[in-house]
Amino acid sequence: MVKIVNRLKQQGVLIGTTGNGGSSLKLRPQLIFSKQHSDMLVERLASVMRSV
Repeated sequence: MVKIVNRLKQQGVLIGTTGNGGSSLKLRPQLIFSKQHSDMLVERLASVMRSV
């Protein structure tokens, strides 16, 4: 999970972990964002997940 968080931070996505042993991703800061932002998050998360 640490690799995922660090790679997303390098791509400009502020994200952290939470839950038991850091097993869940948590967006930071908790703000309302547009569909464009959610599309960007999904694209970057998918890219990082493929590379890990």
